[in-house]
Amino acid sequence: MDLLTIKYVTSLPEQKSVFSIFGVFAFVVKKPNIYFNPIVVFPFLTKLAPTLESDSASKIAATIRNVMDSRRTSGIKQNDFVDVLNDMMDKRGSNDYKKLLISETTILAQGINFVLAGYDAMCTTITMLLHYLAKNPEIRDRLVEEIDEFVSSNDDDIPFDKLHELPYLNACLHEALRLCPPFIRPERICTKDWQYKDLRITKGLLVMVPAWAVHRNPEFFPNPETFNPERFMPENKSKLNPYAFLTFGQGPRNCVGMKYALDAMKFSLVHLLKSYRFELSSDTQIKYKSGVLFLVMYDPVYLNVSRR
Repeated sequence: MDLLTIKYVTSLPEQKSVFSIFGVFAFVVKKPNIYFNPIVVFPFLTKLAPTLESDSASKIAATIRNVMDSRRTSGIKQNDFVDVLNDMMDKRGSNDYKKLLISETTILAQGINFVLAGYDAMCTTITMLLHYLAKNPEIRDRLVEEIDEFVSSNDDDIPFDKLHELPYLNACLHEALRLCPPFIRPERICTKDWQYKDLRITKGLLVMVPAWAVHRNPEFFPNPETFNPERFMPENKSKLNPYAFLTFGQGPRNCVGMKYALDAMKFSLVHLLKSYRFELSSDTQIKYKSGVLFLVMYDPVYLNVSRR
């Protein structure tokens, strides 16, 4: 039985991909970036103290630009995020974009944000779910049984387009996302004056929603500290307040990468759990780092891992 660090990359192949370089640089850190919180509050400070190393940002931006150029050259439309970025590039000369000061750099930054947000959010969620499964062996064994039946019924294959046939895996993922939303407080800027009863929000105000607290409100989630995937099973969906689960946001401005993130995590977890067994070790603990307003950060999580 081997002791495995789930969260942190301990070694990388000599030929590192640009995504590995960027991911390790951006997230495997000993302490939170001291500039991060002030920049969140006062965005103009970014010019004085950038939060990302310029070399890493340039590499990831170049990779995204190559993907965009390749898609444009192919002439194929897939109605995905790459197409959205290319459409934005085509509108750079419009009056609306000029008014909003949207440049090529602004557009490429959306691509960087897509990779940056997804990389750590998925890593955090998978880490936390494996921890909860190790802590709750009866839930782990039920999930493994579902995965084994799924793989067996598909001739030992894992078809990406059939991942929706794993309701318990979906429920486990959502429960992990409830207990540990990777983004502590989603935020949006109000675009027009709004009022509901005595609550008034004026245009231009930045609204921050404390997802971590809402997800632990017993009014919406009874026994909120208990890991209970049953909350998110199809037969219990009607009992949930849809606006109390804020991991991906709500409405037309919700997370653009939601489906991608859920499918990618399901695919990874099926591969992991069909071959390995995760159990608590003597030094397993979740120790969160303080001082970060946006991303969840924590010390390495250790689990015992053995082949099934």
